[in-house]
Amino acid sequence: MACGLWTYVTLTRTYEDDVDVPIAVTPPAGQNIISAVPATVTVRIRTTGLRIANFRIFNQPDTCNLALEEQSPTDPSAFRIGNGTLLSTIAAALGVRVVRVSPVDITVRTGTPVIKSVPLRVAHSISCRPGFIMTSAPTPDRASVTLKGVNAVIAPISHWTTKRIMLDDVHESSTIEVPMSDSLASMVDVMPKSVRVHISVQQLAEIDIHDVPITLSQRLIDEGYVARPSRIRVTLRGGVDDLATVTSANLRAEIADANSYGIVLPTVVAPAGMRVIAVLPRTVQLVRRQPL
Repeated sequence: MACGLWTYVTLTRTYEDDVDVPIAVTPPAGQNIISAVPATVTVRIRTTGLRIANFRIFNQPDTCNLALEEQSPTDPSAFRIGNGTLLSTIAAALGVRVVRVSPVDITVRTGTPVIKSVPLRVAHSISCRPGFIMTSAPTPDRASVTLKGVNAVIAPISHWTTKRIMLDDVHESSTIEVPMSDSLASMVDVMPKSVRVHISVQQLAEIDIHDVPITLSQRLIDEGYVARPSRIRVTLRGGVDDLATVTSANLRAEIADANSYGIVLPTVVAPAGMRVIAVLPRTVQLVRRQPL
């Protein structure tokens, strides 16, 4: 009973403490925010120990919305949210007395938005389980996204990325929902907010493809060269399902130029997602046919 009484008395006393409060700034209609806005502000509150414990342990402060339409612009494209406004708005949102807030004020710049479509790239760090391979880059369900913001910010952007996909020990294909990067959240509006990304993973395998024809450049053909041997064997490494569909028709062994020795290394071009790990024979001989 004594411990309970002491706890009650302690928590009902008034204290001061600092808490971080998320903020969101809403621009006037038809405009976008073009300056950096802090994600949180540090607020010193004066309230009971029970309320402070609640903020720190159980219920984090909700996002405090600051509407620029309610502020008077310092110039046509700049709004200063003063310390008095911050104190009163945050105090009303938290329901406690606010002693001070840091930063003491916030200046926000706005502008007329433009719309632009840019290519989408998937950021990823994906590691497969030993014996498996990612057969292609992660593929989103759309090739581009739409950006909305002021021209000064939008114009230099050539592409947009998703948030980085972090996966380990991947051993099967999957499709996951991935949100867009929010690196310029206060200045650029991205649509859609997320995409579905397909990750293609297969068991690793190897296969020998026989009778891959040697292809000479047109110049070498015109000069009367032929390759000996005219066909080679290629060993490929890749996903087991992809390798099952590969034939010699899917490979190209190219020779673009001759040298003084007449012995050259063919360049083997394989389908995407597959790796050439061996060629037999490794070199071929270029022989010029005698004119008739």
